[in-house]
Amino acid sequence: MRLEAGRTGRRRSPGRGARRQPGRSALARSLALGLLIALGATQSTAALRSRDAAGAPVPVGQAQDPLPDLIVEAGETRVLTGTHRFDEVIVRAGGRLVAGDYAGRPPDGGEPGGRLELLARRIEVEALGRISADGAGYRGLPESKGEGPGGGEGGITSWITSVDETPRHPTSSGAGGGYGGRGGDGVQDGKRGAWKGGATYGESVAPQLGSGGGAAPQSHHEARSLAGGDGGGLLVLRAEELVVDGLLSSDGEEGESGEFDAGGGGSGGGLLVEVGRIALRGQISARGGRGGRASNVGGSGGGGRIELTWSAGDLAPGEILTLPGNGPCPDPDELSPRACAGTLKLHDLRPRRIYLPMLTRLACIGPNRKAIALVMDVSGSMAEPTRTGRPAIAAAVEAAGGFLDRLTFEDRVALVAFDSSARLVAPLTADLDLLRDRLAALSTASGSRLDAGLDAGRKALEAARPGERRILVMLTDGRPSQVEAASVRQVADAVRAAGVRLYAIGIGAEVDASLLAEITGDPSRVFVESDAEELSALYHAIAMREGCPTP
Repeated sequence: MRLEAGRTGRRRSPGRGARRQPGRSALARSLALGLLIALGATQSTAALRSRDAAGAPVPVGQAQDPLPDLIVEAGETRVLTGTHRFDEVIVRAGGRLVAGDYAGRPPDGGEPGGRLELLARRIEVEALGRISADGAGYRGLPESKGEGPGGGEGGITSWITSVDETPRHPTSSGAGGGYGGRGGDGVQDGKRGAWKGGATYGESVAPQLGSGGGAAPQSHHEARSLAGGDGGGLLVLRAEELVVDGLLSSDGEEGESGEFDAGGGGSGGGLLVEVGRIALRGQISARGGRGGRASNVGGSGGGGRIELTWSAGDLAPGEILTLPGNGPCPDPDELSPRACAGTLKLHDLRPRRIYLPMLTRLACIGPNRKAIALVMDVSGSMAEPTRTGRPAIAAAVEAAGGFLDRLTFEDRVALVAFDSSARLVAPLTADLDLLRDRLAALSTASGSRLDAGLDAGRKALEAARPGERRILVMLTDGRPSQVEAASVRQVADAVRAAGVRLYAIGIGAEVDASLLAEITGDPSRVFVESDAEELSALYHAIAMREGCPTP
């Protein structure tokens, strides 16, 4: 992630209208945003209401009727495209406000989709709520390179002749889309760089749509061309007040996967946020999509671009992510399916600028390497259905994969599974694709030896390097079986004595929360929910807790 906090002037971005002139000073922007707070609710609403079709201000005296509210309830998905004005926008927990997909430039010059702009007095996204433009940007199409200025290469049929003179198509995968960071290269017959990843663009203008990944051509291995992932769309939020406990996202999509070939991931999209007061306790994300995973790996999408301007409030303890689908960024002359992170521009217009505390909430100052053991309960009860009907183990695997996405490139993770015994599924590694594959292969069996799982996690962390913080996260859906609770406590004591920080996640009605508190040695490191579908939020909470070392 690249931080650029000093640039305040912009050129017009395509199709966005004359919003402001280039070179406008930071002081002028501070005064303009400060007026939103000083004018009060009624006058500020009128000011936001009074904009022309391009979003430019017009005299307040020409304001129209009072604006309506937009409330997206739990379980509801609302799709909007283009520019919309409201007095208040609230997305409840479990609700989704989604940008309509980009569908190409209409012949009549109408709205192509992929972009959602909200102008409001106040915008609030509750925990587990979301405003997103995920995969709403330039498209990844079959038999084609990705759409957009940074579309990944792919989709080109290049027949070769085998030894017996039989024409055939080489096994190949598409490249990732680029935007804020360049996309990863595709792979052909095990050789990297068959298709080039998409380039970066738009650095000097406001955020735009992300680009699509390239397709894997139809070959003798696949029945059809595997499309690349769509790029993230564009979210624009302008408000007097913004409260984010949930998620604002414009992530790229993963490329399609076959048995041998795969499409490239779409790049992250764009987010432009200009507000008076902000309270960010959730997440803002413009991540690239991973390349499809097959014998040949598709190139990952590059990160998108986020630009955030605020004049009051605080970002802590929220997260702002412009990560690639799979990194770290390779050397400029290296051919690799890995992609590069996007860009983040922060314009802090508060009267008193204190940069260091703000930055420590977004990036760690000093070493932050972690060795983490994920200890997963795969007892027979983990095959029981969640409230959505899928097995609890499937929800656990998905949540653990999301936890991996929130780690840094310096972190290493080991995977341990336990039922009537414990086994090391993956030693400490930074290879996230390997870990995801091992997670996906987990299966359930009888027994629940918590003590064996904890001990195997402790042994896995013995391979930690000097300077790595050792963390063990144990998931269980019930009480220990085939072992006394006293033995579990004894093993947990040994884990903590070895300098390992212990977290426990419990799901279901059979969990012994008091035993988990004894295991961790700290009740604040115990997270309990009734249903496995809530695991993603619990893993997210732990990732937030361990984002930077505690002084």
